[in-house]
Amino acid sequence: MAHGAITLPLLRKIRSSSKALKEALNTRFERVPPLSLTIMASGLIYLAIAGMWVSYFLPRWIHDREEFSGKSVERYKSALKVVASKSPGGMPETGAMHTDLDFVAKSSQKLLRRRIIFSLLAFSMIATLAGGVMSKFQFLYTLVPLSGIALYIVQVRRETIAERLQLRRVRQLQRENNGISTTNLAEVITPKATTDHWIPLTERELTGVVILPKGSAEQRRTWQPDSVPAPTYLSAPKAVTPKRIIDLTEPGKWSDEQEKLAMAALNAVAPSKDQIFDQILAEEAVDRLRDSKAVNE
Repeated sequence: MAHGAITLPLLRKIRSSSKALKEALNTRFERVPPLSLTIMASGLIYLAIAGMWVSYFLPRWIHDREEFSGKSVERYKSALKVVASKSPGGMPETGAMHTDLDFVAKSSQKLLRRRIIFSLLAFSMIATLAGGVMSKFQFLYTLVPLSGIALYIVQVRRETIAERLQLRRVRQLQRENNGISTTNLAEVITPKATTDHWIPLTERELTGVVILPKGSAEQRRTWQPDSVPAPTYLSAPKAVTPKRIIDLTEPGKWSDEQEKLAMAALNAVAPSKDQIFDQILAEEAVDRLRDSKAVNE
């Protein structure tokens, strides 16, 4: 009895502790998020990273493609110019080969635009499919990009068919008009009405033109010297030099006068300490001395 009394409370304690452990485990597993939620969160993070990389690399790729297409078009233009200039039937300046280079550039740009739009639609479809797999969106949302891709393919197909029809019509017109001259012969044959009236040469305003009288050609061939008047220095009166008369009967007269004039000029030019220098008197004395020397010569 004692042994049975000991085991009953022990079993009760074990049962109560097992119940508490089960409740604790249940609450802990309820707090842990399910596996699908963790996968969805990580997938959204990966999608955000992929979108960032796409937004960074897509403009650069578009720019590189545009630059490459522009370089290829320029290279194609230069090659066509060289071929047209070196062709045997073509002119080197004008060129007999005519190619619509704008059409080539437009077609390359259109092809690049189609590739970009199709890549965006495909990326949106892949994103919606990933969201449907991760239970973020319903699979019905994938019909939106799928319908967009289908409509875009139909539109591209219609544009391609229209371009082919246009090209076929142009080629058909070229075959029909081949060998037919496009020159309007009526404009060439019909004489133009002239409204100009003749003006005599004498009444016209001519600059730099000399009208000679009739019959002056023979006179221009003969040489007739012009009368030139004689120079004035031949007919001008000659200057008569006056004769100097020197009286030699009075010896020493001219030398005494010259000595006096020289002394007066020297005194006027270089006065003594007690005298005052006078410029006017000095100039007059020098002039008198110069005149006397000229007369004696």
